[in-house]
Amino acid sequence: MQATEEAWITRDPRRVAAAYTPGSTWRSRSTLLTGRDEIDAFLADKWEHDLDHAFRKQLPGVPQEPETKEKDMNNLTVRSIGGPTAVLDYAGSRIVLDPTFDQPGTYQNGPVTATKLTGPSVPPGDLDQVDVVLVSHEHHIDNLDTSGREYARRARRVFTTTAGAQNLGPHSTGLRPFEHAEVGDIRITAVPALHGTPEIGVVNGPVVGFVLEADDWPTVYISGDNASLDIVAVVAEHFPATEIAILNLGAARIPVRGNGLLTLNAEMAARAAALLGARAVVPMHQDGWGHYTQDADDVVRAFEEAGLTNVLVDVRPGDSASL
Repeated sequence: MQATEEAWITRDPRRVAAAYTPGSTWRSRSTLLTGRDEIDAFLADKWEHDLDHAFRKQLPGVPQEPETKEKDMNNLTVRSIGGPTAVLDYAGSRIVLDPTFDQPGTYQNGPVTATKLTGPSVPPGDLDQVDVVLVSHEHHIDNLDTSGREYARRARRVFTTTAGAQNLGPHSTGLRPFEHAEVGDIRITAVPALHGTPEIGVVNGPVVGFVLEADDWPTVYISGDNASLDIVAVVAEHFPATEIAILNLGAARIPVRGNGLLTLNAEMAARAAALLGARAVVPMHQDGWGHYTQDADDVVRAFEEAGLTNVLVDVRPGDSASL
């Protein structure tokens, strides 16, 4: 995997294509890419578009084309609520990720103690109409607390793991990795996630991430509580058009689970950005809970050291970004 990472960091389409087997098959929305030549051509076009977009947006002193309403509608808007919770406006739908709306408190589940340090930046009643709730897993309190569970059970549509769907009401659908559903103009695909080392992940139970796709909108990867760069590499291969990654970070640790990471740390997040070839990375799950061992400042430093500051979107609770 190290050779593949190094190839992605160069953003050289030919080097990236050469890191995969000659018969590799990728999917970009409805298009299948087979073999290194097709992968090379696809990535060359993708990155030329990304760089041209950045050049036009950043060149000082040059008048910009006026933004039309249609162009604005093609921007993903991300609003951080705190912890893993975010609100996305995407392809005409409003989506909530891992709702956690409790005020600070301590939770006990068997031998596991979890302490919530801060409440949400926005109460759920201020979110207006929400079309979809995505729950990476419903059995851990920091991804679905008591108020968040009540919120999810009232939602119009919920997607989560197959094991968790039965606990979130009649509007909840369980998706296995690489199964998908359609909501409005959006294709929502569940993708794998590993909540810790392989040994810890088995104990921690099933988790999924998600990929959002819609015509004329950026492809968005939502990691869920994943601690494996190998899985990020799998997602990158299946969804080479990924432009935006929303990563659950925080280097989470629980003493009873040992010293292994339960989510990506800051340095791993920078490596994940390179693997995905994303133009924007939005960190979540890095504040508000006592078992998160790194915060947003750690992520900023890691991306600076990796030379990826132009990719990081540093959104803190209460902040929004349009991408």
